[in-house]
Amino acid sequence: MIRIAVVRIALCAVVGLLAFPRGSNAARPGGKAKPPNIVVIFVDDMGYGDLGCFGAKKIKTPNLDRMAKQGIRFTDFYVAQPVCSASRAAILTGRYPNRVGILGALGPASKNGLGKQDRTIAELLKTLGYATAIFGKWHLGHQPEHLPTRHGFDEYFGLPYSNDMWPKHPTNKTFPDLPLIQGEKTIAHNPDQSKLTTWYTEKAVDFITRNKDRPFFLYLAHNMPHVPLFVSDRFKGKSEQGLYGDVVMELDWSVGQILETLQRLGLDENTLVIFTSDNGPWLSYGNHAGSAGPLREGKATIWEGGVRVPFIARWTGRIPAGSTCREPAMTIDLLPTFAKLTGAKIPPHKIDGKDIWPLLSGQPGAKSPQEAYYFYWGRHLQGVRSGQWKLHFPHTYPTLAGGPGGKDGKPAPYKQAKAGLELYDLANDVGETVNAAAKHPEVVKRLQALADRARADLGDVLPKEKGKAGAAAGGQGWIDLMPVADLKGWKRVPIPPDKKLAAKNPWKLADDGKTLICDGVGVKEMLLYDREWKDGVFHVEWRFKKVAGEPEYNSGVYVRTAADASVWVQAQVAHTKKPPHLGDLFADLLADGKTTRVVVEGSGLKHARPPGEWNTYDVTCKGKTITVSVNGKDATTWNDCPILTGRVGLQAEFFYIEFKNLKFKALD
Repeated sequence: MIRIAVVRIALCAVVGLLAFPRGSNAARPGGKAKPPNIVVIFVDDMGYGDLGCFGAKKIKTPNLDRMAKQGIRFTDFYVAQPVCSASRAAILTGRYPNRVGILGALGPASKNGLGKQDRTIAELLKTLGYATAIFGKWHLGHQPEHLPTRHGFDEYFGLPYSNDMWPKHPTNKTFPDLPLIQGEKTIAHNPDQSKLTTWYTEKAVDFITRNKDRPFFLYLAHNMPHVPLFVSDRFKGKSEQGLYGDVVMELDWSVGQILETLQRLGLDENTLVIFTSDNGPWLSYGNHAGSAGPLREGKATIWEGGVRVPFIARWTGRIPAGSTCREPAMTIDLLPTFAKLTGAKIPPHKIDGKDIWPLLSGQPGAKSPQEAYYFYWGRHLQGVRSGQWKLHFPHTYPTLAGGPGGKDGKPAPYKQAKAGLELYDLANDVGETVNAAAKHPEVVKRLQALADRARADLGDVLPKEKGKAGAAAGGQGWIDLMPVADLKGWKRVPIPPDKKLAAKNPWKLADDGKTLICDGVGVKEMLLYDREWKDGVFHVEWRFKKVAGEPEYNSGVYVRTAADASVWVQAQVAHTKKPPHLGDLFADLLADGKTTRVVVEGSGLKHARPPGEWNTYDVTCKGKTITVSVNGKDATTWNDCPILTGRVGLQAEFFYIEFKNLKFKALD
């Protein structure tokens, strides 16, 4: 038994108020304003149409409806990806999950998780003295180094991943026992899930009560209404929509408990409360799934039903009561908004979100601060929204195709459908029913240009089909090749004829999560991207750092390399005992352990920048021709390359170098 201690078009048209609220909690002794408390309630797999204030008829949600009347309702609020882990990475870091390196839904066998380089909302607020807690679903890695307590949270109680990842899963019997974790200790396995919502709520109320005299950040991440559905006895049979409705009613009760506690403690006027969902409904579960309302499709698709979610925010005295915002916004925007409200310092790495406080506070004429929002499924860019328009790129997606969903906890099989290049006017066609691409080619062109910017930044790769490796979308997009923390997709191999690997691993990601550091002093090996390709363009940015006692710089981007690194063509970055000389091309052709070197000298020296400064390097391969450009200027061309297909690699040999923005674009 577990014992828990309990003690676009329409504007957001209402006038915003002053920087800090009036009332007893607005200021500390001496007149210094008290930072606001922040509560984020994040439920799992709730549909856009599951709340009364969003059109639900058979599910009673009086507390959330009242919260909407006391605050603001966003009609066009999005998640970054319509799936568990990716969505959670985005809301906590303010970054697209592709930039974080967490995609899909991590499972019990996953070894990766949120890296230390990605700072969470909790970490930002802790620097200001906030108490921080998460109660509920984490799903950003269950290894000790990935747990919430290593990412800014003082307290943690909940499940490390989805509640269906346990031995009782209806279709997958290979899952191990499901752990319930408190802090960093597993306190039970396969807990009674009918008590989860109650436990999380009691923990949340206790946390607020204990920290009423200091600023706090509460992340209440309910497992429900993700399948398998469980509800406490007090709510069984209460809804007109069966077990799913009962579960939503209990979540509504939980919200009521939080709001009541804030009111009782006099914290209403200094607490921002936000309610939203991690993605749309899992429609294949039929009567155990929610409703997307007027929206098309659901979870695991980038149609509106998968990525548009209910969103309510309340802050008494700061957010105008009964207001509605129809401007687009996304979970990535919450971190920079909280930073602006509290004075927290934004992390030094790139943050994709932007401050949406003007929207939340109903400032007259407020518009979305984002020119566009991008919708990926995995690493594939499938759509972009800008203003009232949303453009889909060709992709496949799961659908019931009008058929019935599953019943009583067992899913129905999806079919695979194909979307083309399709444009929708969401201001007049929220259900995405009429493809307007032919009527508005200028809009298609503009959104395609925005998408190309995203591809250059975040990459774009089609999923593997029929055993073939993915390719750049449409033959035009960039594939992000930057290694993630575990170097997935890359392998270390010795540089022939040296067969002995160094004892140390010279490769690691910097704290910014996007710079690959190679401390190659005393090392001679290659980091090889294990995917074969043909013609295309490789782009990389790099800089040297002088290492004492090491007179020779030596690095390279290998553009045509055999799988075992026994033969390669190297586009040389630098190889000299003098200042860097860039743009050399040569091939090492090995046979019987002997090396034959073919050298094509370049003229990159005049294009190089000194150590410590970033350089750009582009290698274009077409047939037997390789052209190297340094910092945007051609350095050399080789018209008789001896290897026509291969893999790309990075060399480590007696130097310290940093790489970033390594990507590949296929040529037609």
